[in-house]
Parts: sequence; structure tokens; C-alpha cells
Amino acid sequence: MAGVEKIHVLVIDDEPSVLKATCRLLKAQGYDVSSAQTGAEGLRLAREIKPNLILMDVMLPDINGVDLCRLVKADPGLKGSLVVLASGMKVSSDDQIQGLEVGADGYILRPIPNREMVARIEALLRLQTPERKARGSVVIQADFSRLVASDNETDSKMETLKSHEKNVLESGHAKDGSSDLRVVGLGASAGGLEALEKFFDNMPPDSGMAFVVVQHLSPDYKSLMVELLSKMTPMKVNRITNGIELEPDSIFLIPPRKNIRIHDDKLYLEEMEPDAIVHLPIDYFFRSLAEKKRDKAIGIILSGTGSDGMRGVRAIKECDGMVMAQDQTTAKFDGMPQSAISTGLVDYILAPEEMPRELIGFVRYPGMKRASSQTRLADEDDLSRILEQVKDHSRVDFAFYRPSTIVRRIERRMQVNQLGSMEGYLKYLSGSEREKNLLYKELLIGVTKFFRDKDAYDILRQNIIPVLFDKKTRRETKSGSGLPGAPLEKNHTPSQ
Repeated sequence: MAGVEKIHVLVIDDEPSVLKATCRLLKAQGYDVSSAQTGAEGLRLAREIKPNLILMDVMLPDINGVDLCRLVKADPGLKGSLVVLASGMKVSSDDQIQGLEVGADGYILRPIPNREMVARIEALLRLQTPERKARGSVVIQADFSRLVASDNETDSKMETLKSHEKNVLESGHAKDGSSDLRVVGLGASAGGLEALEKFFDNMPPDSGMAFVVVQHLSPDYKSLMVELLSKMTPMKVNRITNGIELEPDSIFLIPPRKNIRIHDDKLYLEEMEPDAIVHLPIDYFFRSLAEKKRDKAIGIILSGTGSDGMRGVRAIKECDGMVMAQDQTTAKFDGMPQSAISTGLVDYILAPEEMPRELIGFVRYPGMKRASSQTRLADEDDLSRILEQVKDHSRVDFAFYRPSTIVRRIERRMQVNQLGSMEGYLKYLSGSEREKNLLYKELLIGVTKFFRDKDAYDILRQNIIPVLFDKKTRRETKSGSGLPGAPLEKNHTPSQ
């Protein structure tokens, strides 16, 4: 590949295994490759090395990939850099449109065969010439059926994406092959066998769900879980092999020394990083489950030591999924359940034998059918009273938050509690401090979406914050004070 040595690719991804594998693949093709695990580090490197192409994950820990793309495209020193957004999830049309509007040159949906990924990148780099501007941006469609040369006008791009979305809605399936199958991920470690037996002993065999069990297994451990669980349930119990297809009313067990990802309702095995100090297979799968199954994802944390599953719980909740955790008083080892519960995002805290009843009630609750509009919160008075309850509890006013987000999160809490009316939920909320706290947590804006409204934050940065600090004395400024009403759960940069 003549001349390839001069092409520099920057890979930005917070998943160490994905980052390492991608860099190894691109280096094997002769590219010069640099890498970063955060958006801030990636932007600094990009300005330093001015790469030909930047391949960045959409869900970075410190900034959304769309917003990072905007920063790259607005930087005069990076005008020659192509930007490709990569994701292990079904990319929504809204995210695609926003990416294209800020100048993203393509999308890649993982997992993708190595040869195909290399071919797409090579095709994109061939257009990094003066003629590229005349031909328009290249969009790598989610189904990778072809490269589509689109017009430079945003309206044309949006029409292409709207047509794609219409096809998805009409077919009832995502382009990546994901179906409406609900997938339940069960994370367990020490003491988990007893919890799993109690769970499946009480789970009806015809629930219509697929169950994926992720355990901490010793590399040399010969598991008898298939035989043990087969005695507890008539459901089919499978050891996971690479590419195995998920089926309803079936159980799938992780093998030792493996991580698993879900794509097209199939499970794919990946080797654990041999040099990693800590392996977190539950987090690994739960994040993939959240990205691919969205509101059809269900995560359950059972007995175990450590905190594996805690990040996965957050990912599932951010994608409108549901989470259960074992009641610590019933767990032989309460580290994992306690870590999950400490997020404040767990919907049900139950003994393992009690979980199946609530799980069935949740998925079969008739008031939350997607096709129905009856559960939409049309009663503005009830909505206002709910938000007032949360404000009194948390001292955070959500009245000016995006209405669609508010509606969706409240509906989710109604489904969890199996309440069919706004009036019923309001009464329940009024008498439950725990529910107020759970709803408050659900309404918090995800960190990766915090700067999505660029115009509003430009005004805040240019017109509001300078005035606030001009009124502060030097001593007050030194001591520091947070902006009121910013309900963020983690420490953030000064700009946030």
C-alpha cells in the first residue's frame, strides 16, 4: 500500500479492549496510529498531530462524540481531518442528523468484520482530496450495504436519514437486525449459584424473554451450570458459542476467560485482556446490552463481591431499560448488589425468588404498550404537581427540562410500579420518599448529553457566567461555588 505510511489515524475510545484491537488492526494496514481514551485527550492529540482521520466512539466518558466532532470541525487547524463516529449501538436518526450537521464524514456500527472496516476507511481516505468537496460527504450507512455519496446540503442529508428511519419503523426492526425480544442479563459472582437457582426455579418457562448469565469464573473452572440449571427449569440452557442466536425462553451461560457482546440478537465472544488488572464482564455485557436493546434491556445483579455491574446499571438506565438487584439481606455476598443499589437507579430490590413475579408483571403491564398513546402525559396539572413533588424533595426544578425526556422517564416509573394513570402515580409518589428519589435520579440529564444545546451554553458562557464572576470578590472566586440547579452526579470540568 504505497504511501499509506504517511496517513495518520487517531482512535478515540474509552473501552480498552476495543481501542487496542482497533489500533492493532489499523497498524497492520500500515497506518500511523495514535490513541486516546477521553474526548479531552483526543482533542489535544488531534491538535498536536493533525491526523488524516479521527475514528471516535459516540459514547465517551467526558463528552458526547457529536459534540467532540463539532469541536474538531470548528478548529481551523483540523480542516483536513476526516471524522468517523463509531458506535456499538443502533445509531438513532437524530444522532446521525446531528453528526452530519456538524460535519461528521461517516458512521461505523460495531461489530464489523475487520476487512470491511479497513475497506470503508480506505474508501473514505481516498476522498480526502480537493475533489471530495465537489462530491459531497460520504456517509457509511448503519447496514454497511454501500457507501452513499450525499449532497453537502443538510436538508438532503436529513431526507436520506428520515427515509432510513421510515424503513426501520415500517419493518418493525432496526437495520442491525435487533428485534423486540427482551433480553435479561443476570450478573453473579460469589454466592451467585444459589441465587440463580432460586430465580429460575420461580421463573415461568414461557415468559418470552432470553436470559444471559454472566458470572465471574476461574480460567480453569469446569462449570456444571448447564446441568444444574437444567434441573431447575424446563427452559433450554445453552453454553454461549461465538455468534449464537438469542431465542426466547432460553438461558445462555458465559464461558470462562471471555467477555460477551450482543449484536443482531446474537452473542459474540471476545477474549479478556490478559494484562488487565481487573476484569468486569458484567459491566462489559450490560453496556453492550443497553446500547443494542435500549428499552428492551433488563439487568439483574445477584450475590457477589466487588462492584462489577455498577457501570452497566447506569448504562441500562440511561437507555430506558430496567434494573433489579438482590436484597442485600438475602445475598451471601452483598458487595455487587450494594454497589448497584448505591447508584440510586435500581428499580426493584428483591430476594431472587421474588424477582420473576415482578419481572413478568413489568414486561406484561398493558398500560405501557408502545403502540398506544393513552399513557402520554396530557394532563399538564398532574405533570406540574409531580415535578413540584420532586422539586420539594431534591431542590431541583425540572420544569424547564425537555418535555419528551420528562414524559418518557415518568412513564417508565409508572410501568415499574404498574400504575395506569397519572393520578394513581401522583398519589403513590406523594407517599413514597424512595420513589421521589428514584424519579429524581431518572430525570437527571446524562453527562454525555449535557452540552447538546450548544446555543444555550454559548449564551451562558458569553453573557451569564462572566457577569456572575464579575460580581464575586477574589476570595469568593477562590473558594469556588457551583452553579445552582445543575443536577449532575459526577465531578465535572470548570466549564460544566
